[in-house]
Amino acid sequence: MAKTHEDHDYSITPVAQEGKKGMASMLVIMLGFTFYTGTMLTGGQLGTGLTFKTLVLVLLAGDLILGTYTAILSYISAKTSLSTHLLARYSFGLNGSYFTSGILGLTQVGWFGVSVVMLAKPICATFH
Repeated sequence: MAKTHEDHDYSITPVAQEGKKGMASMLVIMLGFTFYTGTMLTGGQLGTGLTFKTLVLVLLAGDLILGTYTAILSYISAKTSLSTHLLARYSFGLNGSYFTSGILGLTQVGWFGVSVVMLAKPICATFH
């Protein structure tokens, strides 16, 4: 008897209604991205290197650009129930989606690699 594999991550199918997450759980994830050592370090350097008015303008411009980009992606995903990888497959074809997924994977390795170093350095300095 052949075993069937359930795709609980919806990697190759649209997300079913029961698999969708609510606003509260997504908010916690997005706040986790915000409270990141790299973000805090960059914010601290910007805060001390710019005037208050310039800092506010830079933050508003960055938030507007990133907010618009993510809002558009979120809208498309919500309407289609497709993940980033499936959207890439429909947009760029199967081989193009491999390229897109590879780039996303490499950026995540870099993200976590830098995160670990940025957290480890102050801990090592504090506790020798």
